[in-house]
Amino acid sequence: MSMAASAYVRIATMIERGDLDPGAVLTEASLMAAADTGRTPLREALQRLLRERWLEAGTGRGLRVPPISLDDQLARLEVRRPLEVLAVELAAVRADARQLAAVGEHMRALADVRDHEDYLSALARSHELIRGLANNDHLADALQPLQGLSRRFWLATTRDRQDEVEIGRSLYTPALGAVVRQDAAGAREAILLLHDHLADSALDWARRRAEQARFLPPSPRV
Repeated sequence: MSMAASAYVRIATMIERGDLDPGAVLTEASLMAAADTGRTPLREALQRLLRERWLEAGTGRGLRVPPISLDDQLARLEVRRPLEVLAVELAAVRADARQLAAVGEHMRALADVRDHEDYLSALARSHELIRGLANNDHLADALQPLQGLSRRFWLATTRDRQDEVEIGRSLYTPALGAVVRQDAAGAREAILLLHDHLADSALDWARRRAEQARFLPPSPRV
């Protein structure tokens, strides 16, 4: 992995896991320190991070971590949904025996996941498999940032809801299992059910947030 690719992965992971706060304004110097890299590889990484919407251009020369946004999540899901349908359909007919064995191994590991942090890692692996088994690099490149930023939204909005881990597992397992059985129609049906839940979960978070805001004391007058 090149230094620029390594810097990209480190920064994207920190954003995904909330180590860099939503809305935080970052300088080039602070990102060099966070990624433990030099200016040239950082700038190469930043071009990709900006293009994929992991970062936003801030005021002046700064960069900003995007806020957690319902509208952004729904827009991502709108694009991700048909791409993942295509990915699992292709995976069901294109994946070879070695790739299918890797899915089976992952499904066994997924069954043992209990908390959000472990599930996030398992979720990233599920996404990696869905991308990779389609055996289409263009499709994989399009899906990677959409999946990563969706994981970020999920983690930020469900930390207080342990049931989301079990729900997510119960939806991913049938999709992966259908791929292993080389059942393209079953994989399509399962991934569509998953996406219905992802959209509903995002909307539910927005409703809960609005309800909580009703009970906050008014801001003091200046």
